[in-house]
Amino acid sequence: MRKILIFVATYFILAIFLIGCSTTTVESISATAWSDNSDSIAFIEQNYENHNSIFSSGPTSDNIKYRLGVINRDGTSKKYISDFYSGSKTGFSRFVDSIELFYRSDGGYFVMKIGNSGRVSRNGVSITDDVDIFIIDTEGNENYLVSKKPDNYCEFNIGLFPVIRSIPSPNGNTLATIQDTINCNLSITFVNSGDSFSLIENQVIDGIEIIGLFWVDDSHLLINSCLQIPCNDNWNLIKIGENPRVIDDELFLSLCLDAVVVGSDINSIGEQIIWSDPDTSPEIRSNVIYSGRDLNWSFNSDERKLDDPNNCVSIGEI
Repeated sequence: MRKILIFVATYFILAIFLIGCSTTTVESISATAWSDNSDSIAFIEQNYENHNSIFSSGPTSDNIKYRLGVINRDGTSKKYISDFYSGSKTGFSRFVDSIELFYRSDGGYFVMKIGNSGRVSRNGVSITDDVDIFIIDTEGNENYLVSKKPDNYCEFNIGLFPVIRSIPSPNGNTLATIQDTINCNLSITFVNSGDSFSLIENQVIDGIEIIGLFWVDDSHLLINSCLQIPCNDNWNLIKIGENPRVIDDELFLSLCLDAVVVGSDINSIGEQIIWSDPDTSPEIRSNVIYSGRDLNWSFNSDERKLDDPNNCVSIGEI
């Protein structure tokens, strides 16, 4: 009788353990980007394991990975360009906006940013990751790599992760990479995509964080850099071969930005990609009205639309 009770108790405990502990695989679309002609869409598919346990307060995730793909705008001809890349060790990449994608179809390459870096503390242990930005051609070959190491960022960085972004010019000929440095400013590196991503020049501006970033045209880059907490607008006009220039809010709000692309998922005629489930087709939302958030700033900027304000000022005139 005692052996039977022990067996029943053991079976009961095992059943509770099996019911209370489970692992599921989660797939989602974490980033999208239009091709230059808006006929196709590049996407990053995210895959990770979700663990549920009666012994933890909530689900935990690991084995986070990403792969790059392309699909027609109508949802046909879906194909994967790359194998899976390993993602963050911390698991924070699912909650922090650290994944980024650009598709320069005329230039024949993708810009894919994955991974996190910075100081993440768990149970008194500091966990750090690298940030990797891969430049991948349409055959899946890696042509260029930008890496951010955990020991190469400003110690006074205001965010959870250090700054690093790479953004191609509209024609794809120039790639600008902006990142914080150990000297607590922002370094801008320009490379030529048509010449094996060879260095064009470096520039430096004040700032410890990026709160706005987009190309106005193939020659002019705008960066809203945060100087301190709380952040105020600090728009920098950057042009290769010239010294950076800070422009005031009044001038920024009067710039001509009609048809300027400020985010990879919204094209020049205001079509936005809405897509999260890889088993479905992307939704195309038309006539998107831009707001301050859509223009990539987060704090104190006045909202404005991209269509030209009255008597707008051309970027080439300032």
